[in-house]
Amino acid sequence: MCCIWWLPSSKTTSTPGDKVTRQAHVLQWPEVFAVDTVSGVELELALDRCLAPSVRKAALDCAGSARTALSDFSKQFAEALATPAGDRHLLGSTDE
Repeated sequence: MCCIWWLPSSKTTSTPGDKVTRQAHVLQWPEVFAVDTVSGVELELALDRCLAPSVRKAALDCAGSARTALSDFSKQFAEALATPAGDRHLLGSTDE
């Protein structure tokens, strides 16, 4: 199980630290590269790391973290759709 994210740099995207990069960091996945700054050698080394048997546990842990983080997603998504746009800032608020 391996995933190497190869992304455009912030020069070509609308915001630095785009959504996919943030997701990788939240999941604590270390192999994230900007497409216009990564070298072929860096990608080869990352692939070697990803294919190492010892990384299997890290990948399984990462997948487990993702499942846990998304366990309440359906409920949150349904709530967001049911909430008028002007009130969406209230979702997840602890203030009554």
